[in-house]
Amino acid sequence: MLFQFKTRDFIRSLMLFLLMGLLFHHSQAQIPSGYYDSANGKTGDQLKAALNDIISGHTTYPYSSSGIDVWDILKEADKDPNNSANVIGIYSGFSMDASAEYNNGDGWNREHVWAKSRGDFGTSEGPGTDCHHLAVADISTNGARGNMNFDYGDTFYTDTQGFYSGSTLSKTSSTADVWEPRDEVKGDVARMMFYMATRYEGENGDVDLELTETLLGSTDKSPYHGKLSVLLEWHQQDPVSAAEIQRNNVIYSYQNNRNPFIDHPEYVCEIYSCSTSGGNIAPYFTSSPVTTLSAESTYSYSITTTDPDGDDVSISASTLPNWMSFTDNGSGSATITGSTQTAGDYSVTLNVSDGSASNSQNYTVNVISSGGGSGSTSELIFSEYIEGSSYNKGLEIANFTGSLVDLSAYSIMKQTNGSGSWTGELTLNGSIAHEDVFVVVNSNAASAMQAEADLISSSAALSFNGNDPIGLFKNGQLIDVIGNFNSSSSFGQNTTLVRKETISEPNATYSTSEWDGYSSDTFSFLGSHSIAGSGGGDTEAPSVPANLQVSNVTETSFDISWNASTDNVGVDQYVIYLDGSLYANSSSTTATVNGLSASTNYLVSLSAQDAGGNESNQSSNVGVTTSAPAPSLDCQNTINSFPYNQGFESGSDWFQSTSDDFDWTINSGGTASSNTGPASAFDGNYYFYIEASSPNYSYKTATIESPCFDLGSENQASFNFNYHMYGASNMGFLSLEITTDGVNWNTLWTKSGNQATAWLAENIDLSAYLGETIKLRFVGQTADTWQGDIAIDNLEVSTSQPVVESTLDLSLTFDNYPEETTWEIVEGSTVIAEGGPYGNYADGSTANVSITVPEGCYDFIIYDSYGDGICCSYGSGSYTLSNGNNVIVSGGSFGSGESTSFCVGNNFRSLTNTERLSSEIESAGFNVHPNPAVSELEIFTGKMEATAYQIISLSGKIEQSGNLNAKSSTIDVTNLESGLYVLKVLDSENVVVRKIMVK
Repeated sequence: MLFQFKTRDFIRSLMLFLLMGLLFHHSQAQIPSGYYDSANGKTGDQLKAALNDIISGHTTYPYSSSGIDVWDILKEADKDPNNSANVIGIYSGFSMDASAEYNNGDGWNREHVWAKSRGDFGTSEGPGTDCHHLAVADISTNGARGNMNFDYGDTFYTDTQGFYSGSTLSKTSSTADVWEPRDEVKGDVARMMFYMATRYEGENGDVDLELTETLLGSTDKSPYHGKLSVLLEWHQQDPVSAAEIQRNNVIYSYQNNRNPFIDHPEYVCEIYSCSTSGGNIAPYFTSSPVTTLSAESTYSYSITTTDPDGDDVSISASTLPNWMSFTDNGSGSATITGSTQTAGDYSVTLNVSDGSASNSQNYTVNVISSGGGSGSTSELIFSEYIEGSSYNKGLEIANFTGSLVDLSAYSIMKQTNGSGSWTGELTLNGSIAHEDVFVVVNSNAASAMQAEADLISSSAALSFNGNDPIGLFKNGQLIDVIGNFNSSSSFGQNTTLVRKETISEPNATYSTSEWDGYSSDTFSFLGSHSIAGSGGGDTEAPSVPANLQVSNVTETSFDISWNASTDNVGVDQYVIYLDGSLYANSSSTTATVNGLSASTNYLVSLSAQDAGGNESNQSSNVGVTTSAPAPSLDCQNTINSFPYNQGFESGSDWFQSTSDDFDWTINSGGTASSNTGPASAFDGNYYFYIEASSPNYSYKTATIESPCFDLGSENQASFNFNYHMYGASNMGFLSLEITTDGVNWNTLWTKSGNQATAWLAENIDLSAYLGETIKLRFVGQTADTWQGDIAIDNLEVSTSQPVVESTLDLSLTFDNYPEETTWEIVEGSTVIAEGGPYGNYADGSTANVSITVPEGCYDFIIYDSYGDGICCSYGSGSYTLSNGNNVIVSGGSFGSGESTSFCVGNNFRSLTNTERLSSEIESAGFNVHPNPAVSELEIFTGKMEATAYQIISLSGKIEQSGNLNAKSSTIDVTNLESGLYVLKVLDSENVVVRKIMVK
């Protein structure tokens, strides 16, 4: 594996060289005399405040720098004690190359144990770079933890990505957003959290961090972190270790402050209440019971307990079979022994009590009939066992069967602490030649072990301790075992065991007489084994495979082919090596290598084996780089229930881009600048807009992205929205874009320049994207004017039958008073679109407005507030409303207003003649009462004389008409159906139009 190391310039190298003498001092730092004197005798909040004073004002270091930074401190603080070139991951326990800083996702990075989003302090100097809560973590495990709360999980997390991967022994939860660190560091994590809550109390601009019982959501940036009661338990269950003390000393030598809860663990319970009920915590069992026994064998279970309060405890057995003997040894320990010849299931109930609180342990012992001991003499055997320091765990399997053995039927499992079922199955692959061995070692084992390994793995089966029996299985049946099955006693702690040469058969019952023991980390026997009388047979190896070719390279696989090797007897199979490690075997001259990572360099080679187990030299390596991954959407939120509506009334689920110049803003009412932007929302009270005034001009961009929309099972889809672009004629533009991969964006719609004061509607067909998951984004750009506010509202993704829409084009040429002109398009009593007044337009200028409306019937009404139309007393104004090539109405000479009813769509037509509206008549006594009307409608005509009336349905049909008496008339409306109508009252000079409702 080739690592891309963090670049260090010459100045940094020189600085580090000059500081080498200081580094020795760093590793030797101790608690200064009198450091905690001011905390003596205090408890509770007073103690917490005193500790805050002691540890505040520490020396800070940058997150990344050419000089000393967080990377450098963590390399020393989290150094692997068994390999000074490596560091240990806090949650995974992986031993990783210290120089592989980030390494394009294959190395390690800096975990904020107090998640940096909990308080939103990021990586700025202070809490963001405080090494008392920063720790080494492999990158994918760090990403998996995210900002989860600390609490108990139910699912072990297995890291499946990157160079460092495998079982971590940390847990997540299937039901809550929580993370449970591996047992070895639970107390470490707890004390880091207590440090942060004490060090950062909101002083001098710092965030005020507090521990809480509440489990916060992943998007919550409050300065709280959970779960306090669980952290208190972990602090008590996992005492301060030597490694933790050393870490505290190292960080103190740089930051000049210490974690007081490592130096004085008792401070935790003096500040926080460590009790869960009535000031007392119940004792609990710390040992796992032995649950399986062979008949006639001796049963032995060493029971251990702990009491977090330090109380004296007593242990008793309330349920116990008569062949077992129970002894309370005192000091929280007890023993059960016994034997029986009768197979069966036997229940056991144990109790531990401190006098006021108690716990119990219930289990069943399964006694099985005693059977034979050894397997077939032609079977594989375990030949070596290594349980050394740290991750030095390894096993050797020997073949003296007389022929090549295919390993695909074999697996290795362990029984944790000699209790329960076999777990952590490691399935083997490849083969073992006769008189050869197959070596399996932990992925973090010493290099001397890895050099002999045929399989390097992070499987749980290779994370065993000296009291974990290890079994060799064939087709699921146990054939050989190392260790005392169903016994927690240690048989191989810090020991190398080598099978004696006189043993040629596997044994399903462990016998120490079959093994020779050696001191910890003895590796010299690894890689070979012999038994009495072995040897002979074919000794000539096949020729080296030639002409290795690579083809069909994808993100995760590639194909290989080669020329056949020759052998004096015959080639049995080919062994494929990937990056120098055994990958697979092949009986043909082709194979597929899969399970790879995208954009990664690999080296592939192969050798040939014959039936006698002779193996050729490996072929030359061929380099392969897997394909880059296809871009994919990053969906933090996916919508798959439609219709989807967003009116910004309760915030927004659209995301601000981080690669633009400024942000969109949710607003109500008008915008901050005059003569630009809407006066109010299209729907409700709020809308999204970009403010074009300083500092957001000129030519700056603001982008918002939608959540993901899953159109995978939809038959039709459209995106509908309203937009508002009012301002200077040279204002900027608004565009709508779409993506299916998060990288390539296609423009669906764009609009630029002043679109007048109206909210306008748009409908976008998404049928081309059915079957896919999409994201949308609005891109708004300002121009070189502050009068360029752009707004959007009423967003909808619909999968119902699309509404047939029509585009109306309104052209307005103003007279000398544009500020007097307004207009609206109404459907019944609802205003669909409106515009004006146009005070920012020059006299005699022209405004062109595009309006999109659904198929239907409407009224277009144009008004002049002075009452003299737009032609021809004070200039030659005019207007034209058209639908495509069809002119609906045009004019300019009218009084206070003019109304035209029309329909658009398949039945385009103008329903009535254009009627002029008279504001003078309306203000001189004209009135209609009551409205709504039930049976009669009374009309007061005021100055109008010799009047007639029409009642017109919204479809344009004249439902009722007649003449009116002077001044006042009553009209019978009982024959009209309930609904909205247009009432027109006319005389020889005037027309008055009113909307009426009949109930």
